[in-house]
Amino acid sequence: MRGLVLHEPLSGVHGQVGTESRVVMQMGRQKVKRTETITHREPADLRGIPTGSVVHFDREIVAERMWSAVRDGLTETGPATTLWVSESEYRPSRAW
Repeated sequence: MRGLVLHEPLSGVHGQVGTESRVVMQMGRQKVKRTETITHREPADLRGIPTGSVVHFDREIVAERMWSAVRDGLTETGPATTLWVSESEYRPSRAW
């Protein structure tokens, strides 16, 4: 991911629903710190997923003056390729 400096699990099992992580992004000269919580993952067991199936992975991201929900859908399209469809919702938490 462009600008990613750090992704560090704080609680829970990495990649599992409920896991909270600290995320640091570099945006120009500024580092932005965020807290990410995994809110949905389907299927829960990622082993043996049939080709063409969509894996859903949703998370909530909170930072100073910002809240975001990200919903991703991942589908294997070949032996080394994945289709990644992402929907993001952003809300400022106060006026800029």
